[in-house]
Amino acid sequence: MLAWVIGSAEIAELAGRHAEQQLAWRVADLDRLAGVADGARSGEITVLAAFRPAAEGLARLDLSIHGTLVLTCQRCLGDLVWPVDLSAELCIVASDDDAGRLREPIDAVAPGPEGLSLAGLTEDEVLAALPLAPMHAAGAGCMAGGPASVPDGPNRPLAGLAALLKKDADDPVGGR
Repeated sequence: MLAWVIGSAEIAELAGRHAEQQLAWRVADLDRLAGVADGARSGEITVLAAFRPAAEGLARLDLSIHGTLVLTCQRCLGDLVWPVDLSAELCIVASDDDAGRLREPIDAVAPGPEGLSLAGLTEDEVLAALPLAPMHAAGAGCMAGGPASVPDGPNRPLAGLAALLKKDADDPVGGR
């Protein structure tokens, strides 16, 4: 089983033997993702991590990410079940300078001082794929018009102020 963090030597070894590993994390255990989704009700994110040799003596990591998130619809503030079905192809480089020298147009990732965090990469890919304002599709059971909806017409909280001021100007004593 692969650890949450993989060192550079292990990355080269895994790529050399075309290693594949199925991983799963509870959304509640992925802090950044749990901050966006309801971690307790979202279940698990599963990942198939496939290591391969890449051009220029580097390693390649193919991720296939699946799961379901419970988000908040920004239209009705109700629950929105969001399917996650992503794939990512990443080239593992030693530094950002190495990434600039890649001949193929592929996303590159440089492991941190502790190594490459598969959980962190998974979170990055899922967060990047989420919409900025998740909403139910039109006619898909959005609860707009319910208790959390915006009232019809413009909101004018001071609309009656002019009449009150005019009344006070007409009756300077204020009814006393």
